[in-house]
Amino acid sequence: MLRGRKNRLYEHDLRPTPTGMIVVAFLNGRIPLLARTGLNFVDVRQCALGHLLSMARGRSGERYLLGGINLWLRDFLKHVEPYGRSRTPRFYAPHWLSFLTACASETAGRKRARLCSYLRDRPSYS
Repeated sequence: MLRGRKNRLYEHDLRPTPTGMIVVAFLNGRIPLLARTGLNFVDVRQCALGHLLSMARGRSGERYLLGGINLWLRDFLKHVEPYGRSRTPRFYAPHWLSFLTACASETAGRKRARLCSYLRDRPSYS
């Protein structure tokens, strides 16, 4: 049995989740353009209930997708706007720019992961 998880925002996160990073970037004024994307949010109590129900009534091999409300990125940032000084961007990035940014982020993430595994796995000479 596999239960899916969506965007999470917790009051006591040790470090931001991917959705939390969007909030931090927005509050720090680092989102100049919008992407045409949506986010799904679910109340943690409803999500917990969904997990319990899938454990109690679910069948082996089945998949269950737990979700709540869908919001466009623009609508989500409008909800966050009162908590910071930044205004929600009015313009959308062209698709090619979003795609190029995603490719660059993926490449940087892979390089960082290789560097971290190299530093973690190298022998220590103490």
